[in-house]
Amino acid sequence: MRIYQDGVVIFEGADMAAAYPFGFPATGMAQLRLRRGSSSPGATSFIFLDNLSREPGRVVQYCDGGPSGVSATAQGSLSPGANQLELVASGLPSTSFGIFFAGSEATSSLVAAGLFCVGGSVFRASGAELPDAMGVRTVNLDLSSSPGSSILPGTAWHFQYAFSSSGNPTGVEFSSGVRVEFGL
Repeated sequence: MRIYQDGVVIFEGADMAAAYPFGFPATGMAQLRLRRGSSSPGATSFIFLDNLSREPGRVVQYCDGGPSGVSATAQGSLSPGANQLELVASGLPSTSFGIFFAGSEATSSLVAAGLFCVGGSVFRASGAELPDAMGVRTVNLDLSSSPGSSILPGTAWHFQYAFSSSGNPTGVEFSSGVRVEFGL
């Protein structure tokens, strides 16, 4: 058995398979996460194999963007391969243009009159449009083409909606942030 990390063999031998058996589903994808551990300080280190096959993913609210009370969430399939994820912002003024941003990391930067909650590799996840008459904006996130194709199984991405606001002196407000942990 060979175990690779970043293209380099980090373990080679038959003992590991016998000592630490693990199984994979007959169909579908599987992923192994390697984590290094030790039973006590100064002891020999060893590798743990965690079977993460078929993790469903999850959606978590993590940042209050500002005083507007606008919330963001995600719905649909959390598997990038299915390409069926929708981003939703609700509680919007029906006359405010806005866009979704996506980032590989969470942050909390004071911008205008609120908090910008996405960081790392950031891209626009939508064009600028008005919400519907109920103050809801729904966007189908295209994970099959760039830049959405950089979202891979087993990764977590952060999303937030920025919108124009005539009631705010800076003219910009932000929704809450939503973290999407993508499954396989």
